[in-house]
Amino acid sequence: MRPLENVARALRNAGLLVLLAGLGSCAGTSPRVPAEGAAAQSVAQRHPVSQYIVAEGVSDTGFEQAETQARAQVAAQVRSEMSAVLTTVMSSDSRNGRIDDSQSLLSETSTRTSFAHAEMIRADPAARRRERGLYHAVAYLSRAEAAEALARDYELAALDFRAAVADLARPGGDLPVWSATLRRAEAGFDRLAQASFGLRAVTRRPHGPFVADLALYEQAERDRAARLSAARLGLEVGDGADADPRLAASVSGALARLGLGALPHDCPAGGYLLRLTPDIRWEAGPFGPLCRLTMSGELLACDGRRSIGHVSLAHPEFLGTDVREKERALTVLWEQVNEERLVPLLRHELAPYLPVAER
Repeated sequence: MRPLENVARALRNAGLLVLLAGLGSCAGTSPRVPAEGAAAQSVAQRHPVSQYIVAEGVSDTGFEQAETQARAQVAAQVRSEMSAVLTTVMSSDSRNGRIDDSQSLLSETSTRTSFAHAEMIRADPAARRRERGLYHAVAYLSRAEAAEALARDYELAALDFRAAVADLARPGGDLPVWSATLRRAEAGFDRLAQASFGLRAVTRRPHGPFVADLALYEQAERDRAARLSAARLGLEVGDGADADPRLAASVSGALARLGLGALPHDCPAGGYLLRLTPDIRWEAGPFGPLCRLTMSGELLACDGRRSIGHVSLAHPEFLGTDVREKERALTVLWEQVNEERLVPLLRHELAPYLPVAER
């Protein structure tokens, strides 16, 4: 479970800081538009930074290229401001002595920040100028227009998210169905979080509904962790030709890291069974015999042995080779099949059916 309680508190506390920082920046001119004299004044009059995000592009080949660069600079400023929102929250946590896994969540979110409305970034034809052989152009984004579009994005994502959360709260239902609904909720939350951070970047104030939606998400995460803890899973790993007993131990260890304590060679009542069959293929490698491992199988409901879904595990590093000896090549192969590599593979394959954490 991702500990998000501190994120909600920090988001609330950081709102005033971001607003004050934004107001301070409104007093100056945009550092991204270094045009001078009358040209600079004209750009500032047409696009004051309190209402627009403005950037300049420079090219030695033409105005179109300079405008393309200017648009890219505006988009980069929006991403930078979105990341700054998260940095402010993280800094607030650090100042108050709260450094925990919630900062990891914020770091992950910051790597995914993007602005989905690049079509709203426009060039200013009146700002074109040629100076010392270089072409200068200016692009801008209306904060009000962007905020309107992002608010629509937020509401659409919130509709999907809240509907999925309501379905999660309904009693009963088997675990795979509940887990599929959870993935819908997570996808909706990711979309609304991106819109919320974008809104906060362009308006310089927090988006009010996000705090309530974050609280819903926190509850969904607590429910996910509880259901995962209660899940019972059995594990069968086939022997197969050239298989190694270490494989079953590595799979079991990887499942434990995902929060699933697997019972070997058992199909617990009311639980599930992960059945895997290893397949080792041999080929002539450039330096000698080469073997590759893939695993396939299925997830079964123990009651009635009903198939829930198919599973396939493959990794580019699941291979072994040696100049001459096949046994040595197998030894190299099994050294590559470890828990660290199995965890993301198992997470990807099981997430549609079981409530493992997606990150």
